[in-house]
Amino acid sequence: MAVPDSRWIRAPRSILAWICVALLAGCEAMPEVGSPPVTAEPAPPPVVVEQDPILAELLAYYSAIGRKPAGQLRQEYKHLSGLLAAGVCDELRLRVAMLLTSPALAPLAGAKRTSKLLQPCLSPGEHEPVFTSLAEILQRRLAEQRRARAAIRRQLQLGERLEEAEARIGELNRKLDELKRIERSIRERQ
Repeated sequence: MAVPDSRWIRAPRSILAWICVALLAGCEAMPEVGSPPVTAEPAPPPVVVEQDPILAELLAYYSAIGRKPAGQLRQEYKHLSGLLAAGVCDELRLRVAMLLTSPALAPLAGAKRTSKLLQPCLSPGEHEPVFTSLAEILQRRLAEQRRARAAIRRQLQLGERLEEAEARIGELNRKLDELKRIERSIRERQ
């Protein structure tokens, strides 16, 4: 049996490889039929939002509340709440509501008080639209804080009940152990 010449075995494979390389190179150079040329689109202009100076001032005030001591917050609340005009939605009213979000003033932030405080800003009227939005945010924040405080109170009450129940169980276990001891001593006498 004759062994085939290795040149003939390699030649068709190398020719096939060269044809594939030529085809691939040609495909890269040729543009796709029916597709438009790709051009870079200019980036859209940046969106510029004008900042409301009143809102910026209110937000800076809200941010500063967290850094003030509790005594200063109570004094400021007392002072500002005394300056409120009835039925008027203004910066002062929103500042008072912002003060009520502080944990130091949590006892004063009841649902009735905060609702009455923010009502002028939540009802339609001649005030800045941003005041209405901010009042809604503050109202939700105060409601969340009230719910959180109520949940903490419930948790503390449940903890106290659990401690009482554990103390009763301990007392009942001591009585049961005493009864078992008495029963053993009676059995031993008999």
